[in-house]
Amino acid sequence: MFIRQLIYCSTATRPLADEEMQELIVQSSVRNAARAITSFLYCANPGYLHVLEGDHQAVAQLQARLSQDARHADMVTIMDETSTTRLFPGLNMGSAYLTSAALARLAGYLDPQYRSVLLPTSCNSQEVIMDLLHEFVAEQSLSIRPC
Repeated sequence: MFIRQLIYCSTATRPLADEEMQELIVQSSVRNAARAITSFLYCANPGYLHVLEGDHQAVAQLQARLSQDARHADMVTIMDETSTTRLFPGLNMGSAYLTSAALARLAGYLDPQYRSVLLPTSCNSQEVIMDLLHEFVAEQSLSIRPC
């Protein structure tokens, strides 16, 4: 079965209180589970990098809804691909805080313009991207907290 993997960056329009972010994570997890979407939100003041995975139509509908969300702006898609493997299986809405510098590096590595230069054609880009996303969480373990 093929799934759509969408990764976008955006900028917060205002800081969210911890309670607001926790409520967002819980609500999103419930909604995503109902639509068989897996997701991971990397947060860094004031930016976000969000990974969405699932049925093409379900991800498209979520993307459209998120593009109208007033809590963030400047939504830029940095990856939109089809895959047979989820990057975050079983995780309806994970989240982690990264430093702004780490988030900028991560977004840069995922940008297709630079990815083709950074990855040899012999590499399985899906595996490398999965490792990179997981590695960034592990690397930032001292600063990780729920968004």
